[in-house]
Amino acid sequence: MSWKVKDKRDLFRLFDHLTGLSGPFTVTVKEGEETRRARQNRLAFQWYKDIAQQIEDHTVEEARAISKLHCGVQLLVNQEEDFREQWQRLIRDRFTYEEKLELMLDPHDYPVTRIMSVKQMTGYLD
Repeated sequence: MSWKVKDKRDLFRLFDHLTGLSGPFTVTVKEGEETRRARQNRLAFQWYKDIAQQIEDHTVEEARAISKLHCGVQLLVNQEEDFREQWQRLIRDRFTYEEKLELMLDPHDYPVTRIMSVKQMTGYLD
């Protein structure tokens, strides 16, 4: 079970839930910005659908792969040193463009947007 605490009201709800539990149990707290927002995710997938409708012979998943490769990878390469180092060492010069697109699809689904912060996802959507 996971709880997002954004304000005191959320914190009190969590506290009420925890006081109602009988032990033993473990609580893990992760501070910081949430990595994703559901509305950003819904918007991105709506846009993938729209792109697929506009570009002939492309599925929604292919539109997603193109967006991840062209926009998401570039954003993370520019902003995240670890991502940049791994991308350049493992993928950039090793694979063709078509193979990189394939890496963005299932079953590989190379992590790009799912590892973005809310702020980075905003930049991706922009």
